[in-house]
Amino acid sequence: MKNSDGLDLHQLRAEAWRNIEPLYLARLAKLVENYQIARSRQLGPDDLAQVVQAVTAGRVGTLLVEDDRQIAGKIERTTGRIQSGELSDPEVDDVLDDLADLVLRIRGDVVIVLAQRMPSDTGAAAIYRF
Repeated sequence: MKNSDGLDLHQLRAEAWRNIEPLYLARLAKLVENYQIARSRQLGPDDLAQVVQAVTAGRVGTLLVEDDRQIAGKIERTTGRIQSGELSDPEVDDVLDDLADLVLRIRGDVVIVLAQRMPSDTGAAAIYRF
């Protein structure tokens, strides 16, 4: 690593990412592998409705969320259902963001994944705790 003295914020961020990226990619590869195994055992859904129900039931230990993706809607926490809506409505939020918040509240892990590395095309992939 370079001496950080004399680096501006942009350069410092780029240098830090250059050092962290291999660790992040190795961890992500392991998480994707764990997800694929869990999915093959019906312990890792990517269907958004199933993920929401599992999260609201406290069953999700790890949630992979696609970076820069938004799904308009509202999670009914008592039923585990998604109400569709438009993001322009102040009562509607981003379902993926809400899912991440809920997983963190139940002390699960949330990992943001670039679209090209996401193991699912739904925006979310979950690994059950049990």
